[in-house]
Amino acid sequence: MGIARVQVRAKFFFEEERKFPIQGVSYGPFAPRSTDGAPFPEPATIRSDFSQMKECGCNVLRVYHIPPLDLLDSALDHGLRVLITIPWVERTLFWKDPAILRRIEEHVRQSVRASAGHPAIFAYLVDNEIPPDLVRWAGIRRIERHIDSLIRLVREEDREALVSYANYPPTEYLRPSSVDFVSFNVYLHRPEELRAYLARLQNLSGEKPLLISEFGMDTRRHSEIEQADLLAGHIEAVFQSGGAGTILFSWTDEWFTGGSEISDWAFGLVRKDRTPKESFHRVKSLFRSWNDPLFRRFPLRQLPKISVIVCNFNGGRFLGDCIRSLQQLQYPDFEIIVVDDGSTDGSRKLLETFEGIRVIHQENGGLSVARNRGIAAAEGEVLAFTDADCVVDEDWLYFLASAFQSGDLAGVGGPNIAPPPATAVEAVIAAAPGSPSHVLLTDRLAEHLPGCNMAFRRTALEKIGGFVPEFRVAGDDVDLCWRLLDQGFALGFSPGALVWHRRRSTVSAYLRQQAGYGKAEGLLRFRHPSRFRSSETAFWRGRIYPSPAPRIPILEPIVYRGAFASGLFQYLYARPAPSWFWVVTSMEWFALALLSLALSFRWPWFLAPTLLLVLAGIIPAALYGFQSRLSPRFATGTNRFLLSALALLQPLVRSLLRRLTWLRGKPAPTTPEPLPEIARLEGALLQEGVALWSESGIERIGLLDRIQSVLEEDRYFSVVDDGWSDWDIQVFAGPWWQVRLRTLTEVYPQGARLLRVAILLKPSPLSALALVGGGFSIAAAFVAFGRPALPLLAGGILTLLLWLREGLRLRRCLATLIGRAGQRLGLIPVSWHPFGSRPGPRFDPPQEER
Repeated sequence: MGIARVQVRAKFFFEEERKFPIQGVSYGPFAPRSTDGAPFPEPATIRSDFSQMKECGCNVLRVYHIPPLDLLDSALDHGLRVLITIPWVERTLFWKDPAILRRIEEHVRQSVRASAGHPAIFAYLVDNEIPPDLVRWAGIRRIERHIDSLIRLVREEDREALVSYANYPPTEYLRPSSVDFVSFNVYLHRPEELRAYLARLQNLSGEKPLLISEFGMDTRRHSEIEQADLLAGHIEAVFQSGGAGTILFSWTDEWFTGGSEISDWAFGLVRKDRTPKESFHRVKSLFRSWNDPLFRRFPLRQLPKISVIVCNFNGGRFLGDCIRSLQQLQYPDFEIIVVDDGSTDGSRKLLETFEGIRVIHQENGGLSVARNRGIAAAEGEVLAFTDADCVVDEDWLYFLASAFQSGDLAGVGGPNIAPPPATAVEAVIAAAPGSPSHVLLTDRLAEHLPGCNMAFRRTALEKIGGFVPEFRVAGDDVDLCWRLLDQGFALGFSPGALVWHRRRSTVSAYLRQQAGYGKAEGLLRFRHPSRFRSSETAFWRGRIYPSPAPRIPILEPIVYRGAFASGLFQYLYARPAPSWFWVVTSMEWFALALLSLALSFRWPWFLAPTLLLVLAGIIPAALYGFQSRLSPRFATGTNRFLLSALALLQPLVRSLLRRLTWLRGKPAPTTPEPLPEIARLEGALLQEGVALWSESGIERIGLLDRIQSVLEEDRYFSVVDDGWSDWDIQVFAGPWWQVRLRTLTEVYPQGARLLRVAILLKPSPLSALALVGGGFSIAAAFVAFGRPALPLLAGGILTLLLWLREGLRLRRCLATLIGRAGQRLGLIPVSWHPFGSRPGPRFDPPQEER
């Protein structure tokens, strides 16, 4: 009929090229009508109701039974879309009886077939609020698979229809993968609780729109003024939080269910006789203005001037689309600044074709230099950053400004979502691990904001000195966020402030990007050592969205259900992948596999461990490739094999560049001149550590401060305990060893103290690889015997001896540095066992204490 179907694009609904915010009401059920028994009013009443809904500004109505064609036609005439709920025919153990399953499937097919393709249909809901005890009985996965199967049936009958399932808080953990949007029935009457739960639901919905499919208040237990205030506040909260819309429950107080009319509830915007309540007028004032920009519909207390800064280097292919989207932003006060970082691809000529933007040209200095140049030229109170290969949503700045006013935040960011892929390779890369993403500490506070979608207060950027120039390609955003957090600032997250960020279009470009990220991680480790694990990977205190780890079947998530599965909010807690999952995907693991493969050419029996090593490393990548969500158009076996291959290569490429950057940039510490006092104690030292005597009561905290100063002077790279470790200082002293220092204070009379510093050696990942390789060589030597075995045996033993020798050298070096730190505090080195009989200088305490 010339009416376009509503479509999903990332977090919002669209009607052709225009956003379509869902402003709906529920309709019915009603007593069966006399003509055909349908649970709807007579056609004349329907037309009257729809005319009144149109006056109110509604554009969607939700029904709980399959609507007759006269209702759909009337909805179309009044510019309304219909959200159809298809109830199951059974609430039993349906999965145990094939006949019940067939009956359910046939019911769904017939329900959709009756009106498939009608332009008034907005979407289908395959069910509504499955009871939590039934889900617990059946199991989460079985219910999710069943919902997904019903969604597939709907699409077979009506290919263009949107489909979802109406969930609610008691089964919040149900997440069927094939829904087009996330639908929740929520009844929270306290504004702050509602906004907090909307933030949680936004994170659960990920890259899909969030629709509140039921919300209301009963005017028998509350006043009509209370209902009006609540609904108005709810509408504002949904749209300010980036929600795609809401369905108010309900249109009228007339309600018929369970074979009888319900007379003790009154949720309607209008009464049974269709006279409007106060809520009708309040809702009308908000719904009727849906064509206005959000900053006019839901005004903010402040609308600061925002400077949008785009840094470009040879991004002319996409730069035009980026600037055009920025020029269409629905925000009253902003400027656009483009910093061209020495592009050679024709970007300069392209920029000359645009009006209303400020362009800065500079020689190529890298991303951070370009961003600092943009900051210096900007006039805004808030500085927002996006990339040349991004397209921003028209309300991007409004959602950023809204988040800034919700708390004392230094920065705010939002999601970056890949646009629909044009080729199979683009689809696979969009699903591959390692894409830029946000990291959340809570539902509304962030640890990291991706560089393609972040905004900061000018004052905060000035306080920390802007971006660090050494980050030329990547890592600048991570460094900036961590420095802000270290200064006590907070970062916020706004799910509605989204940008569409194009992923790499070729496999080689994707791997180069991951190599760049690995190099950036190596640089970040120098500046933020406490945020990296001993395995050299970044330690995130928050949760990465989306999670890079595939779901492991043997590690099902934990659900908090409440006693007897009666909890109103039943949360799901994902279990972290076990440590071996990351070990078998590491660079060291595959290097070991290559070594084993090389040995197998001389000794074929090495093929068995080679195959086991390779298989263990492939399993996580295969799980990722075959469990990740791919665009349905490209979800073929071949593409999933390619995705598995990328999941295998990505951590290896990233790890290799991270290690090379770290080892190249780390200055080699010199060996200090030994202290005579420490040298005399070497026999005890090689066993445990250093002991220092203080007559003046100096505590270990003072010694630790002085040890850090000495380590810095001698260019040793160290990390201090962040509260979760069983050591005080960890020292990176070369590629083979990491040294951990642990201190203890022993209290003696008259204020004397004995400070002990244990020197604990820990092999590095490279050291572990060398040891295992040496072990392989020795094992091969024993199997081979004869002359060919001698070089392998000698090589294995030599590797072990060199490793042990380096460990002893580091012990002496650290003992010397600790002794030097003690000297500066006036501490006296003594034997580790001052009262024992072990070798070393004896220490006698005061006579009266003997």
